[in-house]
Amino acid sequence: MKTGRSGPQGPNKQMLTRTLILMGVCGIFSFLVLAVQLFNIQILQHEELEQRAIRQQLRAITVSAGRGTIFDSTGTILGMSAGVENVFISPNSIHVHGEDRELIATGLSEILGVDQDMILSRMENTASFYQTVKNRVEREEADLVREFIVEHELRSVHLEPATRRYYPRGRTASHILGFVGAEGTGMGYGVEGSYDRYLTGVNGRIVRLKNARGIDMLLASYEDYHTAQPGHDIHLTIDVNIQQILEKYLRQAERDFDLRAGGFALAMNPQTGAILGMASINDYNPNSHGVLDDETRERLRAVYPDDDEAFHAAVNRTLMESWLNKNIHYTYEPGSTFKLITLAIALEEGIACLHDGRHFYCAGNTMAVPGRVDPLRCAGGVAHGSLNLTQVMQRSCNIATVELAMEIGPEVFFEYLQAFGLFETTGVDLPGEALGQVWSEENWNRAAANRDLTSLAAASFGQTFTLTPIRLVTAIAALSNGGYIVEPHVVERVMAEDGTVIRENRTTVRRQVISRETSQAVLEVMERSVDDPALGTGRNAAVPGFRIGGKTGTSTDTVLEARTGEKEYIVSFVSAAPIDDPEIVLLVSLQSPGPRNTVTVAGGTMAAPTVGRMLTAILPYLNHTPAEPARVNIQVPHVQQRSVEDARNVLQTEGFEVLVRGEGTQVIDQMPSSGAMVVAGTQVILFLEENRPEDEVAVPDVVGMGFEAARAALEAAGLYVRRSGTIAQGEQVRVYSQSRAPAEVVRRGAVIEIFLIDTSLEGQ
Repeated sequence: MKTGRSGPQGPNKQMLTRTLILMGVCGIFSFLVLAVQLFNIQILQHEELEQRAIRQQLRAITVSAGRGTIFDSTGTILGMSAGVENVFISPNSIHVHGEDRELIATGLSEILGVDQDMILSRMENTASFYQTVKNRVEREEADLVREFIVEHELRSVHLEPATRRYYPRGRTASHILGFVGAEGTGMGYGVEGSYDRYLTGVNGRIVRLKNARGIDMLLASYEDYHTAQPGHDIHLTIDVNIQQILEKYLRQAERDFDLRAGGFALAMNPQTGAILGMASINDYNPNSHGVLDDETRERLRAVYPDDDEAFHAAVNRTLMESWLNKNIHYTYEPGSTFKLITLAIALEEGIACLHDGRHFYCAGNTMAVPGRVDPLRCAGGVAHGSLNLTQVMQRSCNIATVELAMEIGPEVFFEYLQAFGLFETTGVDLPGEALGQVWSEENWNRAAANRDLTSLAAASFGQTFTLTPIRLVTAIAALSNGGYIVEPHVVERVMAEDGTVIRENRTTVRRQVISRETSQAVLEVMERSVDDPALGTGRNAAVPGFRIGGKTGTSTDTVLEARTGEKEYIVSFVSAAPIDDPEIVLLVSLQSPGPRNTVTVAGGTMAAPTVGRMLTAILPYLNHTPAEPARVNIQVPHVQQRSVEDARNVLQTEGFEVLVRGEGTQVIDQMPSSGAMVVAGTQVILFLEENRPEDEVAVPDVVGMGFEAARAALEAAGLYVRRSGTIAQGEQVRVYSQSRAPAEVVRRGAVIEIFLIDTSLEGQ
């Protein structure tokens, strides 16, 4: 029986054994698979999954870092960041809490002035917890949003801290500053772009727990705050007071001479390369850099009244052009201002000397130049006759200048062009500096080998090549500082929040191109071009009491001519002051005088007086005082409450005439008022019994009159005169503009400034 039962038990045991073995193998295999998966999850994908878990459990809110502040050289703030807020919605929260989409979209649209449909479209993404409604909202709007949230108990509308860039001076120095784009990155062609890595701070973060629905767990104990680190501050070499003087009188020139293409002005310290001011008429407001002003839009609409596509293209083109700094990006023929370089080369090479008695002869249009078909002529075909070297520059004679260049020779002349930096950028710390169009050394040498000296002749008086204003000023600075090419710069230093100097731009000298003796000789000639009231083409730039040097220039604007097909002109004047130790080199160039301009299109009649106006304001600001004997305008002293005799003595000592009205022993009032600047010899009225009359008078039109006639007309109307402009005398000196418009009603005793120019200058 036992044996009989053992038969069937054998297979059962064998099956059990096999089953156990199979289960063991499967278990081991499953364990291995699990182990591999665990290894993959816990080791290989650990960091990725950990970060995913953190993202699911935490919400990080970025706290924008403020950009560094931009200061001018006096400490005035030109660019700064201020706290604002971003408004955003959580479409997921709207969906989860069942909040009214139309209510939210309508309310935020009305408060923030954004499109309601845009808000509704962003609500469609219900998986999103963050959709921007409007960035950089001011406090007033942000407070209204908070009231809206509280009033409707909304859990889907939020605000977060941010920063916004402000430019307190508006358009002032806009090309130097640049602007900040929507993403907070420095843009444009100013320091915002070129120094962006210094100005940009490090953003902070607020990290909070959130639940499975993505809602912030505000009552949870966990919250981490990482403080934002502000960017570094920038201190410019620009002096905002000088900058505003340049801008003011550049715009005055635009009105006076009907400039259709604007103009530019650049002031630099020739000793250090520090740029003191830089202005272009085609400026913009960096606070609204993406918007063209209404006046310009209306002008463009008038050009394209029925063509919207062309109108919008013109708007965009004009807007982008307004961001360009002409002093850095524009290239033009410098014209006769470049004759100073030719003079310096001739002096340095010993080809000419100021006081050697040599004379040049100019017959006007009779000089033959090898390779040139037509004879060379001076502007307008004027024959200057016999000239010494100083008079060559005073009269801006083309023929004598070319004669110097011929004696210098093409090879040496080209070497100096290279040394003065015509074939390289200046190194200014602003982006996008242009090079201009110049000859290659190969072409220059080939022409010289073939005795074709047309390029040499034209180059000697600043034609057939182009350069940027910054490059010309850098070269003229070398003529003013003893012969050194210095790199211009607009940033003085970069400073951290704690006052640590991160970067400092010191004076960088590239090379010396002429001797100090040659530099002094050139300055002497420049001064004689301004202070000689009979011969100097720059005499309209003279500032009474100050020693100023300069040179005029007139050239064809080849860039505009290529664009418009019309012959356009650029008139220029470059100056150095004070001439005995120049502290400022100033270039002014005016583009495309229009049909309403009434004077000769020339640097001497347009750019020179503009420079004179600028230096009249700048030199006293730089603590330079005029020489006493040369005072033209003097300040009226305060004599009220003095005795009549005492007041009379004070006024007469200062050069005023005195008229007494009334009976008494003490001065009750005076006219003009104390502190007024008026021309020497003005009659001051002393009132002894009653105050000065308070009636109003109409300003007479004195434009076009000589000085004495204009003064008489204004004084007859009960007004007083302050004089500016040329110091030249004679019938050719006329009033070009007046500070108050004809027929304008002003208080009796007001001071009217009249601007005089010498209208007899030749076209240079």
